[in-house]
Amino acid sequence: MPKRQDEHAKEKEPTSTRTSGLEDPLRDMKLCGEIKNQRKHRVRVALSVDFDAISAHLGTGKHPDNNMSDYSQGIFAGKIGALRLLRLLKKLGIADKMTWFIPGHSIETFPAEVEQIVRSGCEIGLHGKGRMSKN
Repeated sequence: MPKRQDEHAKEKEPTSTRTSGLEDPLRDMKLCGEIKNQRKHRVRVALSVDFDAISAHLGTGKHPDNNMSDYSQGIFAGKIGALRLLRLLKKLGIADKMTWFIPGHSIETFPAEVEQIVRSGCEIGLHGKGRMSKN
């Protein structure tokens, strides 16, 4: 039995496996790029890191809310956290586009880690000697 004309039309309609009713986002992005005379926008982002480590806790040792876990977190940041972040930035290809603000105390306390940061090609901004208590 020959097919009716409306059955042929249904066969040609694309079927979607998406249940949300939304189109394929990758296809939509490609279509957006094909629109002629559309103005292209550039997004600029500034990324920086404050490598405070222990210096954030200097001068606060007598405060009742300060304890050894604060210093432990600072040591972890200096010995492990900063290098993990540096590896991630290198993996993303942006390590040499960053600015690291490093207090003098962190430079003196973690010289090997700071040397690796410097070798990454990033910009270094001095962040003072360390944070001091107002008391």
